[in-house]
Amino acid sequence: MAKVLVVEDHKEEAGTLAKWLESKGHAVDVVHSGEDAQHLLTSYGYELLILDWTLPGISGLDVCIEYRRKGGKAVVLMLTGRGDIPSKAEGLNSGADDYLAKPYDLRELSARVNALLRRPADTIIEKLQASGVVLDIGTRTATVGGNAVELSTREYALLEYLLRHQNRVYSARALLDYVWPVESAMSEDTVRSVMRNLRKKLDAGGREIIKTVHGSGYLIASDDSL
Repeated sequence: MAKVLVVEDHKEEAGTLAKWLESKGHAVDVVHSGEDAQHLLTSYGYELLILDWTLPGISGLDVCIEYRRKGGKAVVLMLTGRGDIPSKAEGLNSGADDYLAKPYDLRELSARVNALLRRPADTIIEKLQASGVVLDIGTRTATVGGNAVELSTREYALLEYLLRHQNRVYSARALLDYVWPVESAMSEDTVRSVMRNLRKKLDAGGREIIKTVHGSGYLIASDDSL
C-alpha cells in the first residue's frame, strides 16, 4: 500500500486511474490543478506522485521542479501527450523518476508504478514481518504464528504501514493522514476503531503485537529490538 497523489485535469481519466489504484490497495488523493497539488504536497506525505504535465495554471513540470526544490522525496511518474525525446528529457530533468506518454495502457502504468514503489528499497520486498506477524505483499494475506488472519482493506493498510515503519510511533492523526485519502469523511476515532479491531485479530494468542505508547500513538517493534 502507498499513499498516492494523482494530479490530472481530465476528471474522467483521473477517476479511472484513482479507482484502479484503490483496487490495488493504495490510498489515493486526486486533484485537477497544479495549485491544488502544491497545497497537498506541502501538507501531507506521499510515496508516489502521478503528475500530468499539462495542467491549468501551474504546469505539472513546474509542480515537479518546485517539489524537488523543497526536498520532496516521493517518486514521480509524469504523464503527458508529449512523446518526443526532448520532452522526455525535460520531464526527467525536472525531477521526475519516470515518464509515460498518453494514451497509455493501464497494464504498462501498473508495471511502472510497481517498479517505482520498489525503487527506494532497492530490492523487492515480498513479505513484511515482526512479532510473529507475516504480511505477504503479493497475496495480500496475513498470518500470526502461522495461522491465517482475515483483514479488511483498511486493517491491512494500517498493518502494512506499521510493518514498513517498524519502531516508529504514529498518532491516530498521522495514520489518518498516511493511510486514508485526504477527502475521506473519516476521523481519528475511525482510526482508533479500526485499530481496535485489528489488534483483536492479531492479539488472539495473548501477545500485544501493536503497542500503544501512551500520549503518543502506536508502533510495531522489530524483532531485533525486543
